[in-house]
Amino acid sequence: IVINLGTNDNNSSLGTDAFTAALKEGAIKWAKDLLIYNPNAKIVFSYGMMGASNRVVAGYEQAVTALKGEGYNNVYFLKYTNQTNGGGHPSKADHITNGKVLANFISSIL
Repeated sequence: IVINLGTNDNNSSLGTDAFTAALKEGAIKWAKDLLIYNPNAKIVFSYGMMGASNRVVAGYEQAVTALKGEGYNNVYFLKYTNQTNGGGHPSKADHITNGKVLANFISSIL
């Protein structure tokens, strides 16, 4: 299961500790809920193709660390490479590049 949220959310509310904590707690709950119905699934939180807010990265990384600490070893975080083309949005080339990044990551955890 790949969850890619927050890519286009780059505003001042992302600069708060409250945002990071809310993202962390939401990601933990969502992963646990998904694993109830898909207990053998691997979950990848992915983010960063349009630049990366340190707060979003921290929220996802903290969530994955907390989940692994509880024994959920099938949850991961993948930070994409930032776009290089496209004038503010990912270009076709960026999607191809990050599609390969995702495919390689998934292959490495299967």
